[in-house]
Amino acid sequence: MIRAFLALPLPDATIAAVTRMADRLDIGRVVPPENYHITLAYLGQQPEDKLEELHLRLEGIGTGPLTLTGQGVDLFGGDKPRVLFAAIDPDPALVALRDRVRRMVRMSGIDLRHEKFRPHITLSRLPGRVDPAERTRLEAFIARNAGVRLPPFDVHELTLFQSTLRDDAPLYTPLASYPLTG
Repeated sequence: MIRAFLALPLPDATIAAVTRMADRLDIGRVVPPENYHITLAYLGQQPEDKLEELHLRLEGIGTGPLTLTGQGVDLFGGDKPRVLFAAIDPDPALVALRDRVRRMVRMSGIDLRHEKFRPHITLSRLPGRVDPAERTRLEAFIARNAGVRLPPFDVHELTLFQSTLRDDAPLYTPLASYPLTG
């Protein structure tokens, strides 16, 4: 079984911009810059044969490269925040790619959770409960970065990653990449 997900890797300039945004962030488990990406489908634990079938389907994904932008930061989890993230604008081409990828995943016999798509780059994973001092720091961080706009960036490939959990941060290993050339 392989713990896997499909995501868009980010160009170096975008990683640098997000890293500057997250400078001095010390709340929760901060994501290292080498792990920044935009998830399109979390697959969970899957047998190799299903991932191989998915791989064959994705080889012809060629939707054309995407130009994406983003602005500000936000939280998932409401009153019990779980994730601090940099928001990515839900470009129609990005949403269409995500929908197509999810269809291919399901056609490969892999079940997916139904969830609203809020494209993002995870900056930090938060504990189940955030104490008042951390909450104040979180709110200040969000306010300070509300107007920060990521420069437009091009994405040219989709990547199937293996995720290996470790104590400090997960290790994301690319298993295959699929060009988005049209």
